[in-house]
Amino acid sequence: MTAGVEIEGLSFGYPGQPLLFSGLDLSLRAGTGLAVLGPNGRGKSSLLRLLSGLERPLRGRIRVAGLDLSHALARDVARLVGMVAQSSDRQFLRARVIDEVALGARTLGLAHPGMLAQGALERLGIADLAPCHPLDLDAGRRRLVALAAAVAHRPRLLLLDEAQRGLDRLNRGFLERLIQSETVLGTTVLAVTHDTDFARRIASHMLLVSQTGVEVRACKDWSGG
Repeated sequence: MTAGVEIEGLSFGYPGQPLLFSGLDLSLRAGTGLAVLGPNGRGKSSLLRLLSGLERPLRGRIRVAGLDLSHALARDVARLVGMVAQSSDRQFLRARVIDEVALGARTLGLAHPGMLAQGALERLGIADLAPCHPLDLDAGRRRLVALAAAVAHRPRLLLLDEAQRGLDRLNRGFLERLIQSETVLGTTVLAVTHDTDFARRIASHMLLVSQTGVEVRACKDWSGG
C-alpha cells in the first residue's frame, strides 16, 4: 500500500481546553477520499491544520507521503500539501488570478508555473478568469481560485475546509470532478463538510468526529445517524 497519510497516537488540544484528539490512529492509502464530519468545535479544522504542519501535536506522529512532519522543513511540507481553509478566498496576494494560482508553484521553484496554473484553472472551468483581480470576483469564484491555487503545484495531500460552501450547482460540479480526478491521480483528499450528500459523492469513507471520539465509516454504510 502506497502511504498517503499515517497518524499514530496523535493527541492535540488548545491550552486550558479539553483534548480534541487523544491517541488518534489513522492510515490512508494514497488516492483515498475522506470526508470529515461532525459538530462545530470538535477539531475538524484543527485536524487539517495538523496535517498541513500549521499546528504541532502534543503527542504522536504524522506522516504525509512518508514525510514525518515533526522533522520536516516548511518548504517540504508545502510541496506535499495543498490546502483551502475557510478564509482562503479572502487572502490573495497577487493582482491577477493567473499569478495568484501560479504563486505556490513559483515559490517552490517548479518548472513552468504559469502552465501549471493555467491547467488548474481549466480543470475548474474558470480559465476565463485568468486576467481578473481575485477580489473583483464573487465569493463562489474566489473559492474556486483558491482551489486552483491549492492544486496547481500537484500536491500529494489536498485539504479542504468547507470548500463547497458558497458554490452554485455548476461550480460545485467542477469541484466534485476535480476531487475525483485528484484521487484517481493518487492524491489523498480530506474534505471537512457538513453536507453528507457532498461527502458521499467525493469520498469513499467518512471520519466522524464527536464528543465520544473519532470513528471511520464507509460512506455506503452511513445513514446519517
